[in-house]
Amino acid sequence: MKLEILHHKEKQKFYAIINGEEAYIRYRMVDEKRIHFLTTFVPPKQRGKGIAQKVVEAALDYARENHLVVSTSCWYVEEYLDKSDKYKDLAD
Repeated sequence: MKLEILHHKEKQKFYAIINGEEAYIRYRMVDEKRIHFLTTFVPPKQRGKGIAQKVVEAALDYARENHLVVSTSCWYVEEYLDKSDKYKDLAD
């Protein structure tokens, strides 16, 4: 599934629209160097399709491109960081 992941800086979220429903990851900037991921959501009908992973990867790619340190209170992001060698260097 090809997804277009969008970034809405003012609302502090990365998101994708799938069949009229929004999947997203919300964050807050702690300061100029730190981003904190709060929650990830995928609508129930869209779960199990790898959407959360794609949205989270877009957010983590943004953190890397902007040289940000990542912290999280989202269980999904925490588990993803634990399992992914690609993004471990970003974690606080």
